[in-house]
Amino acid sequence: MRVAVYARVSTPDKDQDPETQLMALRDSCRAQGWGDLRRVR
Repeated sequence: MRVAVYARVSTPDKDQDPETQLMALRDSCRAQGWGDLRRVR
């Protein structure tokens, strides 16, 4: 099975960080057993 996650921020001036979103998404993927995580920019 292949899974994709997408993180983005809509406004850079509100201290938003896509890395914060990615941490939660990575944790969720690992909890589901989807361990082969790769980042694409």
